[in-house]
Amino acid sequence: MTAVRSCAGRRAARTARSAAAVMAVMAVMAAVAGCGSADQAEPAALARQGPPIPPEVPDGRDAATPVAAGAWRVLPVSPAGPLLGPVLAWDGREVLQVGGVTGQVRQPDGAIVDRPPRTDSVAFSPADHRWRRLDPAPFPVAADHAVSVWTGRALIVLTAHGAAALTPSSGRWHPIAAPPIDILDGVSAVRSAGRVVLAVTPPAVQPVRTQVAVYDPDTDRWRRADPPVIPGHDPMDSPLVATADGVVLFSLWSHSTSHADKGGTMITTQSGVDVLRLTPDVRWTTLASDWPQHETVAGPLLTDAGIIVPAGQIWCGACSHPAPFNEHGYLADPHTLHGRPMPHGPLDDTDPQIVWTGRALISLSQAEVGGPKGVLITSGDLAVWNPTTDQWARAARSPDRLDHRVTPVWAGHQLFALDATGRPLAFVPAAAKS
Repeated sequence: MTAVRSCAGRRAARTARSAAAVMAVMAVMAAVAGCGSADQAEPAALARQGPPIPPEVPDGRDAATPVAAGAWRVLPVSPAGPLLGPVLAWDGREVLQVGGVTGQVRQPDGAIVDRPPRTDSVAFSPADHRWRRLDPAPFPVAADHAVSVWTGRALIVLTAHGAAALTPSSGRWHPIAAPPIDILDGVSAVRSAGRVVLAVTPPAVQPVRTQVAVYDPDTDRWRRADPPVIPGHDPMDSPLVATADGVVLFSLWSHSTSHADKGGTMITTQSGVDVLRLTPDVRWTTLASDWPQHETVAGPLLTDAGIIVPAGQIWCGACSHPAPFNEHGYLADPHTLHGRPMPHGPLDDTDPQIVWTGRALISLSQAEVGGPKGVLITSGDLAVWNPTTDQWARAARSPDRLDHRVTPVWAGHQLFALDATGRPLAFVPAAAKS
């Protein structure tokens, strides 16, 4: 089992201090937990019970230091040309790249929109430093509007235009059954025990509830496995992470009520996070009643150190909240979901993307942060968290801004990314540089 790419919104954050800022207009209450790609390095935690926090490092070496001392390289442009926002995945040998757009165009009304997405499918081998063409996708693909999952044998891509699987060894696509859910935008997707699990909370479908679908690639069949409805906990988002014990769902909920107050109407909003697990035999159980209730969960990632929830935004449901400041991620045990805050990282206030290398966590800035002396952080800045020392270190900035429509992928021994022009780049740890 491993966590994989999805098109769900990213990031996470915490904080009791946010409650004071919004209390004037709403009551933010702690919730009671409910009842009932591979683009990252494969965590060894999936194969053992109770991974240590921090994890063991083979031979007693500090394996994160070479990552922090890495450098960027410009890679050859793919035969499809520079493309923005393609689907990216690592299959254990090659980086798979599907679709994308060639840029943006201004419409007659002045609006700037993406050009139509492409069907190009290509693969890059870091070992050979070469690209090869694959059969084109059977429909246009753009990462913003697609769900992709590496199953261990094929790359499944789901869009509003169709559903198909790419087998890298043959370079061929074949159609698959469409998932039985109402929308694909905002879907979270993981691979677990040979199956694909999707979760989404369609905002326009009433009554609001989270939809979960489980896919068996061997039979090409889906089944619905929706989590239980918790009265008064109206779900708004449903990120997933796969663990050895099943799939963990974080249900971010919000519930508003109104009542007359001094000739006006007072609206009170309650919010929180329910944590549930879908077991391998497709049953829902409750987890972590002490999970932080005022932290957004987005893009949770299973690593050898545990489940990491990256820093991001305050969670207060349907409310306005202060911008994140001095935020930090969260590290949890994958079996119990009990955990602790991580130290504040140098990029944590930029809603960062995160990638696990197998030995360290790479954080990539998605925004700019200014200061009295100008820009302090910009898109393409890197930081590395060392699980052995529990400390962060800054790493080399990318040669250009990165394309944050897609999260970079860890490709065996290097980070594969695209810059803002669609040019492929690699961040290579010091030990792997030649």
